[in-house]
Amino acid sequence: MAAITSFLAELDEAVARGNPESCLRALWHAADILIAGTYSEEQIWTFGEVIGRLAQEIEASARAKLAGKLACSPNAPYALTRQRGV
Repeated sequence: MAAITSFLAELDEAVARGNPESCLRALWHAADILIAGTYSEEQIWTFGEVIGRLAQEIEASARAKLAGKLACSPNAPYALTRQRGV
């Protein structure tokens, strides 16, 4: 779990330094990888954290598109799909 915490801290720093366009590209890339793969519960949770943090930086219309994309996936992170606005 320490490695995940470190990874998420690095992600927060990258998001803070990045621009909205790079966050959006990273978000779609992470969502596509999540949807296409088979992962453990812990890995899906980590994807949810990454996607959730990136989704905070995008427009509401892009979040709505993301929600539609994740709604069709059995890999959709439970906590992320239960948030309002995502």
